[in-house]
Amino acid sequence: MMAELLFVYGSLKSGESGHDVLLKANARLIGEAETIQKFMLIELDDYPAAIPSSEGMTLKGELYEVEDISIIDDYEDVPYLYERVKVRVSCKGREFQAWMYIAKRA
Repeated sequence: MMAELLFVYGSLKSGESGHDVLLKANARLIGEAETIQKFMLIELDDYPAAIPSSEGMTLKGELYEVEDISIIDDYEDVPYLYERVKVRVSCKGREFQAWMYIAKRA
């Protein structure tokens, strides 16, 4: 299985309630990161959820290399609550394509 890049901004970040899920998925921190695209944050079942929005702002978070992203899909209730999309993020002065969880669009 190939490792995937994943940008996290909410409960999956270091020190947050869902971070253990990253450990179960054999995630390795690459560094602090920020989205290039703009998002708005909304509450979704008491958790932050991003939605793409030109009115929003870039999100700060962390970039990880993840061995088994399906474990995190299950935690994020994909495809019912969240969906996983590719985004561009900057990290350590470089640009990466990474997965990110956003609020499921109706």
